[in-house]
Amino acid sequence: MAETRQQRQQRFLQRDLDRQAREQQIKEKLPTLGAQAGWMGGLMAPSSGLTDYFGLYPQIPTEENMIPTERLPSFSENIENKRYMDALYQTMGVLGDAAYASAPFTGPAGLIAGTTLKGIGAAGKASKASKSKGIASLSEQADLVNKYARDENFVSPTIETLINRAPKDLKGKQITEWVNASANKGVKPKELQYLGIDEFIEANPNASIDEVVRGVSDNQIKIRKNVISGDDSPVLEFLESTPDRDPLDGSNFWQWRTDDYVYDIEKGDSEIQKELLDHYNEAWDVNKKSWDEVPEIMHEEIADSLAKKEYRYNPYEMIEVADVGDNTFALGNEDIGYSIFVDGKRIDTGDVPYSNTEARIQLRDAMSREGYDFGRIDGEEDIYSDIQYKSYIDNNLPGGENYREVVFNWENAPEDAVSQLRQSIHPHFDDENQIAHALVRDRTLEDGSKSLHIDELQSDLHREGSRHGYKTKKDIKEFNKESSNVLSKMEDAYAELRPVVSKYRIMVTPPEVLRKNNKFDFNVPDQSVLGQPEVLYDLRDYINKIGREYSQREKVGLSQLPKDLNESLFKLENFVKDFETLNNKQLLKVPDYPFKDDWYNMGIKSLLVDAIDEGKDAISISTSATMKNRYTDQYDKFYEMLYDKKIPSAMQKLAKKYGGKFEKGSLDLDDTYGAGFKETARNPNVMKPELSIEIAKANTIKITPEMREKVLKEGIPTFSAGGVIGNFPSRLSKI
Repeated sequence: MAETRQQRQQRFLQRDLDRQAREQQIKEKLPTLGAQAGWMGGLMAPSSGLTDYFGLYPQIPTEENMIPTERLPSFSENIENKRYMDALYQTMGVLGDAAYASAPFTGPAGLIAGTTLKGIGAAGKASKASKSKGIASLSEQADLVNKYARDENFVSPTIETLINRAPKDLKGKQITEWVNASANKGVKPKELQYLGIDEFIEANPNASIDEVVRGVSDNQIKIRKNVISGDDSPVLEFLESTPDRDPLDGSNFWQWRTDDYVYDIEKGDSEIQKELLDHYNEAWDVNKKSWDEVPEIMHEEIADSLAKKEYRYNPYEMIEVADVGDNTFALGNEDIGYSIFVDGKRIDTGDVPYSNTEARIQLRDAMSREGYDFGRIDGEEDIYSDIQYKSYIDNNLPGGENYREVVFNWENAPEDAVSQLRQSIHPHFDDENQIAHALVRDRTLEDGSKSLHIDELQSDLHREGSRHGYKTKKDIKEFNKESSNVLSKMEDAYAELRPVVSKYRIMVTPPEVLRKNNKFDFNVPDQSVLGQPEVLYDLRDYINKIGREYSQREKVGLSQLPKDLNESLFKLENFVKDFETLNNKQLLKVPDYPFKDDWYNMGIKSLLVDAIDEGKDAISISTSATMKNRYTDQYDKFYEMLYDKKIPSAMQKLAKKYGGKFEKGSLDLDDTYGAGFKETARNPNVMKPELSIEIAKANTIKITPEMREKVLKEGIPTFSAGGVIGNFPSRLSKI
């Protein structure tokens, strides 16, 4: 949305106020700088090393305490408290004093050695003190980081690096070069594509570091969670049947097979005739020796009977919703998949369901999108909420408590990306800028510890992106180039066709968009049908009309068109097909959202912070065995790769980095399946419920005191796009 004049003036006013406030802060801190410089100089004085060694040197001055009354810890105190670096700096100071004392014997060499040793010790102590107490210049940088590199939950590593490390005199292109040279040295390459530093500098070629930081800070990726729990929606009652006939047109489902048999009979196919003869003898309880003995009048009836028998070996399943109407249902089976119909209209869900469970989910979602009130499944919670999938989880992994659905959204996603998202995928949730989602609840692990358990972790967006690709800036540029090339060829082919059409006095009127200027206008408003430019449909119709008019007038078949006319039509039609193929391929691609490679890692980190907030002992997630049992085996390899390899690997790294403990374990069987289940499973006289035991397995991070403290203090940075996951500013940290 374009910035108004009033908004622009307000932004400039705020910028000036911010600058004045920072300048005032610096002025207020000047006395502190002088006091700190004196403190630093004192460390260089002779005998100060011994003063510091015995714990008699004062602490560094700060704004709050310009004349410190407390002393720095002595050498023995530092050793006792395992502050070995502090002790080392004190040793440098003592050695420096000794070198100064040797000057009468060693001359300038002693003075040089003393200055060097004491300088190293003083610099080290100043660095440590600045980190603990804050030197004004560093405090100023911290203020800038807080203002421009962080929002409530995030820190941008690239902007933070610009503030803290980039030379302040860099301008324009120099900044771009410095950023590129600092890749993976604070600057995160995957973050750069979203920050838009290059674009800002291109528009502002003389921009300073400060101006770049201000200009791109609002582009930092902001992830927000939408947590849904409980539900008071009406309960949906599903009805299942195995119909013989199409509920819309009444035709039977095996007619195609009957027609095949009749055709094979007429061809004299001996193998088919024998198959039909065997069926005839069995079904009609007769004993004919050859097909020739079967009355011809019975042929089609026998063919239909066998086709019907075959169909009923693996019939279609129809899933309806009670009290909705006859024309709303899911139809199919787990071999061919299910089709979804709402009010007699087939709904393209974007992903064919291959299980009864997924068919129910997609039928309900489709009904909701078509205007029906959202419904829930019997057994879902009765409290207010919009939860959708609890009953499907409960089918094979019940138990636990506090079920909720968590959607991870890109809060500040560009408007064009949000609109493209709806065109590209049919997500499980209505959030318009979602990256991924998780289905979670509180569960008990086999050792009795309490865990925030992830029943499922999915990304509708990145699943489709891995299949069909992303609409990156480079991709869009290439598409525009390819489509422009094909469009040009279409225009040339159309120009060549026109005189041929005129030659044969064919009076078919060209489409409106062609008659205006003899060019193909793909930007005419409302000129699209199901994502295809309408001009393509007009062109196909135009080509067909030309062929039909000539063939009808000359009383010849379409295959007998004059050679030049046929070639011209064929040439234009081929370019139409090329453009359709190119356009369809682009339509399947998804917008360029972040976390392409490790969306699951982002989700786990976010939920780990929740687990720590809630005082849980662990965070856990189900394995692929649960997913494969819950849904179809169509995606077994995908489930195994995600839940048994990628996610455990990410959890192990997270546990190692923060001092947690990664384990492969199980949920508590009684908490999951009901009291007494565990004892039943142990009974040697009872068949072990091995599948249920397998489904209860989980990968776990045990939250140790060390991990809890470190996460609460530092926060958990996201992957290379930057940002800390958590809910409080105190969790912000560098990557």
